[in-house]
Amino acid sequence: MEYPELQVVPRASQRIVTESKRESEQSQWIEYAPIQLGSAMLFAGGLTHALTAPSDTESQRMDRLVGSSVAMGVGTGWMALTAWMAASYRPYTSAVELQGSVTGTGKREVLTRERMAESSIAKAARNGRILSWGFALSQAAASITLLNSTNSVHQNLTPVIAGGALVMSLAPVIFPFHWQQVEGEQSEYKKRIFTPVAFNAAVLPSADGKNPMLSTQLQFVF
Repeated sequence: MEYPELQVVPRASQRIVTESKRESEQSQWIEYAPIQLGSAMLFAGGLTHALTAPSDTESQRMDRLVGSSVAMGVGTGWMALTAWMAASYRPYTSAVELQGSVTGTGKREVLTRERMAESSIAKAARNGRILSWGFALSQAAASITLLNSTNSVHQNLTPVIAGGALVMSLAPVIFPFHWQQVEGEQSEYKKRIFTPVAFNAAVLPSADGKNPMLSTQLQFVF
């Protein structure tokens, strides 16, 4: 029996080469657009709230300061992080370079490269999930903090913007990163090499009077 890593089509090593070309040929900014838009909206809400007229009480002024500071801080942090990642984070290119460190054409070397490629695909997808949920939780918390710091005495756009930022916190969860899609597709390809094939066989009555029967056989195709 061959190793499943060597039977899947396309192999993980081929997939990371294809994806590394995509990284070099296409702009990566669109990958982070949901987070960029949501964090920019959160920052705008915090800034709008900070520039409103002073509240009537000391407690309200403190709430306004906390709400606006948290919103602007979280928004700025995510915009800076995703800007850096769009400019420099290339997981598949790094995976190809790492795979190139293993030389040789024997089965052991080939299998090592395939498992390294699979590990790189899984790692990129895991980072995408961490990024998505990290943004969702921090964005939602900052948006709620900003909403709670508003009051009806000084009406402005802050509640509207904060509400929009809260909705945008789910964007990267609903629209996952490309890395997560790659992992899902590669896992599906690998599952197909274990797909069972069913055979039905009908046995007709024989001359000695035996009853007919129907049998089902499952065969796993590798």
